[in-house]
Amino acid sequence: MVWDDVYEALQVSGGVEMGSFEKIFGSSNENLKELFQHFSLQGKEVLTVLASSDQFFYSVYYGAGKVDTFDYNPLTKYYYYLRRWLILYRHEYYLPKKAFQDGNYLDDLMFDIHPETEEEEQAHLFWKLYLKEATPKIHEGLYCSELSNSKNKIMDKDLLCEKLSMIRPTFYSFDLFGDISPSKKYDIVIASNILEYGRTTLRLTRCRENLKTLLRPGGRVINSRFTSSQGSKYFDKEKEIFLSDFDFLEFIPKRKGIFYIKEPLGYSYQKKYKMSTKNS
Repeated sequence: MVWDDVYEALQVSGGVEMGSFEKIFGSSNENLKELFQHFSLQGKEVLTVLASSDQFFYSVYYGAGKVDTFDYNPLTKYYYYLRRWLILYRHEYYLPKKAFQDGNYLDDLMFDIHPETEEEEQAHLFWKLYLKEATPKIHEGLYCSELSNSKNKIMDKDLLCEKLSMIRPTFYSFDLFGDISPSKKYDIVIASNILEYGRTTLRLTRCRENLKTLLRPGGRVINSRFTSSQGSKYFDKEKEIFLSDFDFLEFIPKRKGIFYIKEPLGYSYQKKYKMSTKNS
């Protein structure tokens, strides 16, 4: 299984993406630092898209009691562990550029790691095998965005390390527009900008039903507005479908002097305590 994943990762690094294996986002493309100021995570049970892992680390940092993740790309879980190790063992929030300049940097990191779970041991094996086959230049091809985003960087790494050591996620492999497996309920689901890819009535309706299943009454879906002009034209359709069972709230950016961004940072759907008879 791990050998198969290493093979797929090497294919992705070389520019060949097949099935669910895709390039990894090295960092989030959202303004998480401000977005996370608009809702409380303290003590909440959270399910977040895994992707670059930034949403996970922010959820842990801001006091969530439990954080689980979902993603359909198997490589995101391996990247989560790499970032976890970089934070805990090297106090690096992102994979530094020297990892692609010094062939020994990540090899030395692998030597220092002592896996605590079977899942972490599998991730450790994955990276040792992958790094044995991939040069730093090839490794760089595994990512589809900049690897460092200073705007989203969590600066208090001591506090993050303290909280991170107490939380280990359950990883789910699913697509919000497809079939989902978790029977657990959450207070918050962080979907980032996933909903903009719904676009059809069928996909958005299935997504709405999945989120109703995942959320407790009063629970919230957090969405960013990193939305292309092309994607935003589907927003009215999305709202129409969701408002039968959810209340809507936009997150307005904070004013900075006389200049501020007029486009909302994001928005949430809050699951109604009583579902409409139409959809119940």
